[in-house]
Amino acid sequence: MESYVILVLGWIVFFDFHSFLASDRLKSVLGKPQKYRLIYNIFSALALLVLLFYMMVIPAELVLPKNIYTKFFGLVLATYGIMILKASSKIYDWKAFFGFGDVPSEKPELKKEGILAHIRHPLYLGLILMFTGYFFFSPTLTNLVAWACTMLYLPFGIASEEKKLVREFGEAYTNYQKEVPMLIPKKKFLKRKK
Repeated sequence: MESYVILVLGWIVFFDFHSFLASDRLKSVLGKPQKYRLIYNIFSALALLVLLFYMMVIPAELVLPKNIYTKFFGLVLATYGIMILKASSKIYDWKAFFGFGDVPSEKPELKKEGILAHIRHPLYLGLILMFTGYFFFSPTLTNLVAWACTMLYLPFGIASEEKKLVREFGEAYTNYQKEVPMLIPKKKFLKRKK
C-alpha cells in the first residue's frame, strides 16, 4: 500500500511541477521562448521518466482479468489516440514546441484548421485515449493509479490552458470556444463522409 501512496504523491508532484513550468510567471523569468520550451520539456521528460521507472518496480497486481478482449480494446483506444496525435502533428510546429526551432517573435495567429476545427484540445484527447488504452492493455493497479491521477488532473490543466488562451487571443478564442467542443467532436464529425 505504501508504494501506491508514494506513486499518488509522485503524480501530484509531477502535475504541480508541470503547472508551475507552464505558468506565465516562469515564462517571463526565463525570457526567450526557445529557452523556456527547452527547459520545460527537459524537466518534464526527466520527471516523467522517474515516475515511469518507479511504476516499473512496483509489483504488478491485476485489477481486471488480462485477456485478449482487454488487450484488443486497449490497443483500439491507444491506436485512436495515436491517430489523433498524428492529426495534431500536422498543425503544430514541433521543433518550436520542444525548443529546438525558432519561436516566432510576433503574436501567433489562433489556429482553427484541421483537427482544431472539430476539437479544441486534440493533444489531450489523444493522451486520454492512449492512457486509457494502456490501462486496458495492462490492467494493473499501478496503471490504474497513473490513469486516475491523470484523469483527475486534466480538467484543471485544460482549464488553466483555456484561461491562458483567452488572455492571449481574447474574443477570438471565446468565439472559438462557443463554436468548437473541448474534447468530444460533434456528431457530424464522427459520421463517415459518403
